[in-house]
Amino acid sequence: MKKAKLAKKPDSKTSEEILNRSAYCVFADEIRSEVNGKQTIIGIYGSDVIVPQFPFTFETLSLQITVRTPVDNLFKEVRFFLSIPGQENSTELTTVTGPFSDKRKSPSDRYFQLTYASKLKNIVVPEKGEVIVWAQIDNEKMFVGKMRLALPENQFNPDILVAPMLHYKKMRENLAQNLRDQLAIDIVNLIVSELPDYPVNDSGDMVVPLANNRVKIYFSKILKDDTKVTVNMIPTDVDFKVLEQNSIGMIIEINSGMARVQEISLQYED
Repeated sequence: MKKAKLAKKPDSKTSEEILNRSAYCVFADEIRSEVNGKQTIIGIYGSDVIVPQFPFTFETLSLQITVRTPVDNLFKEVRFFLSIPGQENSTELTTVTGPFSDKRKSPSDRYFQLTYASKLKNIVVPEKGEVIVWAQIDNEKMFVGKMRLALPENQFNPDILVAPMLHYKKMRENLAQNLRDQLAIDIVNLIVSELPDYPVNDSGDMVVPLANNRVKIYFSKILKDDTKVTVNMIPTDVDFKVLEQNSIGMIIEINSGMARVQEISLQYED
């Protein structure tokens, strides 16, 4: 991919010729063209995306860009660019050249539609902001699509909540009953006040999303070293692997993408 000078966000289109043109972009984990002519789109991103930290890396980022123009206003050349917050230059994705009049599906078509798909790897976003796709259509710049990346409003590391609980468990036998009760109440209040709305399954395990299609699951209880934990996914054909496990939780990598996961449950066997 080529580097290009960073362009300002395209101004609103005012000329009579440009008003009838339109463009949009689909951001997703993966976009596949099937043999039957269909397309499979996995993990579509919305306009606002929450990430766990910056810099954030998209291991894969797929784009499907569509530009639509009247047949009496065909372009000669289209260049697509990707702008990333925190990077001075835009990246040129591709250049598509005409003649486009020969590519219409039917001579009676009033509009011509150009579609371009790209699969990018290891895209690093240094800071929060907007990832923008734009086009250079002949001599006109045109906005195509964007998604905004940001951190959670109440970001924290859940590990800091586990430490006070373990510390309390060790020292509680040496405390007077009333002091033990008050300390327990304080710890519970801390957890309730700091804990974001992370999903909890039927067994009480907390599921925390991480970067790069990974999740950390905090067990509903502290496990013994020899406890076997079986992970169940819905749907059952989700491809995953356990990267790390200890007495309080485990980290799982979802190889087929988080978008497919409907439920994660655990089964404990002492």
